[in-house]
Amino acid sequence: MFRKYPWLRTVMLAALVLVVLGLSVANMRFVRQTTAASDFLPFWSASRAWLTDGLSPYSSDVQDDADALVYGRDARPSLGERSFTFLYPYPSLYPALPFGLLDYGTARAVWMTLLELSLPVVVVLAFALFPRSIPPFLLALTMALSLLWFPGFVTIINGQISILVVAALTGALLAIRREADVWAGILLSLATLKPQLGAVLLLFLVVWGIRRKRWKMILALAGGVVVLWGGAFLFESGWMFAWGRTLVRAVNLGLNTSPAMFMIGSLVPSAEEVLGIALLVLATLSLVWEWGLLLVSDDRMLPWTAAYTACVSIFLIPPLQYGDHTILLIPLATAMYYAYDRWKGGARRWTVLFLGILVVVSWLPFFQSEVSDAPGLLSLLPPVLLMIALRWSRWWARHALDWWDGDSTL
Repeated sequence: MFRKYPWLRTVMLAALVLVVLGLSVANMRFVRQTTAASDFLPFWSASRAWLTDGLSPYSSDVQDDADALVYGRDARPSLGERSFTFLYPYPSLYPALPFGLLDYGTARAVWMTLLELSLPVVVVLAFALFPRSIPPFLLALTMALSLLWFPGFVTIINGQISILVVAALTGALLAIRREADVWAGILLSLATLKPQLGAVLLLFLVVWGIRRKRWKMILALAGGVVVLWGGAFLFESGWMFAWGRTLVRAVNLGLNTSPAMFMIGSLVPSAEEVLGIALLVLATLSLVWEWGLLLVSDDRMLPWTAAYTACVSIFLIPPLQYGDHTILLIPLATAMYYAYDRWKGGARRWTVLFLGILVVVSWLPFFQSEVSDAPGLLSLLPPVLLMIALRWSRWWARHALDWWDGDSTL
């Protein structure tokens, strides 16, 4: 296309620049009209303090400066005020470091623009995992959903880093498909910037890589982790202990923090502990079973298993932020691709209906009387719907084996 119309590349580049400028201006106006409170604030405050004063991101002075931007003083937890403490591992600070050179309003607006561009990119990468292309309408609808559903909206408004981790995971899957194992390992190492989000999918890919003897990927992953995490000790030798102390003070790391435990506790409070643990065990056994099926066969089911793993991981990771649910874009693209591959042109009405239901269901937590930062029971409906869609695709595959014809590597 570009060879036939060489001017098209320039037009597309100019359009992209205009989009970025337009988003940045709109975000600047939004930032000026809202409070300074956001999940991006601890990142910016820690980056600013490290670049200007050489302070540790876990220093109490960094937290006090962030709280002062919101309240004009230190936060008062007794009044229900949130303290903007940096709770992430030191390497998570790397993407935000350049933003520490800007004032907070400008930094937040540019960061929001980066996230707004990243969400549709993840969708494009997720669809690129499959051997056959999809129609433009399906791609456009899914890209629109990534921005309009509640996890995407919260990610942008609050400036959460989750989508960058999801982009790294999706890029790693695409690199695996194209047998670019070194790039896959590097991207997987970037996914450790928010460990609890990508941990389950990362573990699956490591197990798969060892089983398939993809040693380049494993070595690149190990090297990337050493550079990212080990390199942080060059800046602050005791950062891991400081991070641990901060986590102990700020959150409860017990088993009852999982979404599965929350769901059981909401439905059957008297049986929360026993049933919650049982659900966690069942979810884990389900993953082990699917992983085992893949590892003893070829890799035609790898995209499905990766998508299913990403979906089930929502029930296992701590429910820290709604933005963590952006990892569901991977199973969403998988379900949409298989629906189109099943019905071709007739898939239009079904995909539109499903995407519409998913958007509406994802916004249900917003209409609760109280909305907290941690996802609640209603937030588990989208992953449940996607699990049903993925299970349906598995059922159909077993009854129409020719549906799986195509690329056998991913």
